[in-house]
Amino acid sequence: MGNAKRRVSAKRKRQFRGNGSTIKHSKNISATSTNASSSKNKIPAFFDEEIAEYQRKPLTGNRIIDMEVLFKFVFATLLPKMFRRRYPAFEDSTYGLCSNFVIRCKHCDFYSGFSSSKKTLNCPEVNTRFVYGMRQIGKGFSVGFKLCGTLNLPRLSKTAYTNHENKLMSVISEVSELSMQKAASELF
Repeated sequence: MGNAKRRVSAKRKRQFRGNGSTIKHSKNISATSTNASSSKNKIPAFFDEEIAEYQRKPLTGNRIIDMEVLFKFVFATLLPKMFRRRYPAFEDSTYGLCSNFVIRCKHCDFYSGFSSSKKTLNCPEVNTRFVYGMRQIGKGFSVGFKLCGTLNLPRLSKTAYTNHENKLMSVISEVSELSMQKAASELF
């Protein structure tokens, strides 16, 4: 009988039956519950109006977009077939994440260029935002370089990255100095 299995009785876990606050509210919840999801019940109706208003606003800001898809759309919708061969678009130059594009006619002198980012003081805004974002999350050039490589984006050179860091540092120092002076003047 030494080989006989012994039954070990496990304690049964007690079922939660609620406490004072859950018992009071459980009657009200069942009376007011609808078929809507719990997250829908938590969000007031005025948020729906704000979301709808946000969706009606014009597009602004930066996006990551495949250039081949963009140019296919532009040429398919704006230029008829006979003009597509006359007006090829190509990337003229890049500066970090910013690209400069050109549409040029093969038969005449028509030439039009545009940039993929706004420029402030002749410097692409997207590069400054990228460097600032990397600094915000506590990362530097090498992580940004890897991120751009993973996303198949153009990359900032080490020199350009450092220049943007220095510009940001001077602006941040100036703003923090002004903020501290303002706080000190409010104390006295």
